[in-house]
Amino acid sequence: MLKASALLEGCGAAVKPIALRMVSNVAKSIPNAQIFGLGEVVSWYDAMEYLMVEVKAVQVVTGVIWYGMGVIDNLIEGTTRFLKENGYGSVQEVIGKALSMIIARSTLSSENGAVCGY
Repeated sequence: MLKASALLEGCGAAVKPIALRMVSNVAKSIPNAQIFGLGEVVSWYDAMEYLMVEVKAVQVVTGVIWYGMGVIDNLIEGTTRFLKENGYGSVQEVIGKALSMIIARSTLSSENGAVCGY
């Protein structure tokens, strides 16, 4: 499996959006890539974010280190609840769901109502 966010491992929550962007870039560039997501996964929500940008598996180390093995219960219960509440039958149905919504920053402009940086 490809570790798209390996360079960012252990860098903290501030870097997770960059890791998610890197994963989405790889997923868009290499269709059907087997991508492994890692970096700042401490809850079911974090795992779901990685899954939604096309990872096929999520590594949970930070959460276990910080919160102990109880984080596994959070992953199971939260994921199960999310799937049920949103009408998904399995985790496979979530993989890549947000990928088409991630756009290049260069496509944003203040003319179309988007807020841009520098």
